[in-house]
Parts: sequence; C-alpha cells; structure tokens
Amino acid sequence: MRKTFADLTREMAEKAAKRSTATWWVYLDEPTTTLFATTDDNAHASLASVLYADRMPAHVAKTDKPGVACIRTETPICVLAVAEESMKTIMRTIRSNNLHGMYRKAGTRKEYRF
Repeated sequence: MRKTFADLTREMAEKAAKRSTATWWVYLDEPTTTLFATTDDNAHASLASVLYADRMPAHVAKTDKPGVACIRTETPICVLAVAEESMKTIMRTIRSNNLHGMYRKAGTRKEYRF
C-alpha cells in the first residue's frame, strides 16, 4: 500500500520528535508560506525562531499596518516543532491567520483540533 504525503510527513515528524527537545507538534491542514504576526508581543520573533529551529529560513518584513510583520518561507510550512514556552504565542499567531489543523504533545496520541 502506498503512503500518502500526510503519512510520510507524520512519519518524518515522529522521527524528528525522538531527536528533538520540542514538546508540542503543530500540523497544518493546508501548507502555507506566508504568516502575519504581531510585533507588539514579539510573536514575530518567536515564530521566526521556531522556523529557524525547524531549519526553515524565514524572512521577516514590515507591512503597511503598524504592529504587524509578515513572515515568509521558501518552503511551505506543514509541521512545526514548538517548545512549551512558545506554544501559546505560536498558536495565537496561527489562529489569527485563519489556519486550521491539529496539535499534540510529543509522545502522546491525543490530538487537539483548531
């Protein structure tokens, strides 16, 4: 039986979880290359550091709207490995971009939809 892209992505994430110190995994339903984050609470810096840790170079640019930064990646974002202390900020940023998917704590099977 052939594996789907989602199955392969999940397997790669599981293997990375064994090597990583991240405590949460965030899976997006639709891959994206552009995210908008607030600069007031340094959400843009948290997201850029998470992407950098996941080996995805991120370009942070200013927007016309004050207090908002645009974060772009060359490769689509499907899975994020997020540390416990950054989880609240990252999820707020993802939800404000109207993205959907699921997240779970590393090492557990229980998943939460957003």
